[in-house]
Amino acid sequence: MEELLQEYAAKRLNQTQLLLAFSNIQDDIIKQQQEGDEKGFNTERSKAVFASLKTIFDGEAEDATKSLFALIKGELNIVDWQNKGRVKKDIENKIKRLLQDKLDSKEAKDKAREMVDVLVKNKG
Repeated sequence: MEELLQEYAAKRLNQTQLLLAFSNIQDDIIKQQQEGDEKGFNTERSKAVFASLKTIFDGEAEDATKSLFALIKGELNIVDWQNKGRVKKDIENKIKRLLQDKLDSKEAKDKAREMVDVLVKNKG
């Protein structure tokens, strides 16, 4: 969205093009939400994780998402886990191990850190 706004500010897009681009982004978000619902992911957190894992696991993202939540279920049940560095590090390590089948070690570590941020930002 920021890029679109910059394009508009630089007069490389007119208002109609900008609104059409925003509409396309909105359609993509709705489609992702519906797909998450269809797969049984009924919280913002699970939908966000599923969407993120689709970029890595493609057709296996549903199973990967379920596996990830099974791995970190205990940590997510800890009161105020979002503010506990050790718990977040444990979650990150578990996610990293899950991702290492698809990504090299550095990419898995970076993606795991990103996934922890997704978990923190999305409630439920």
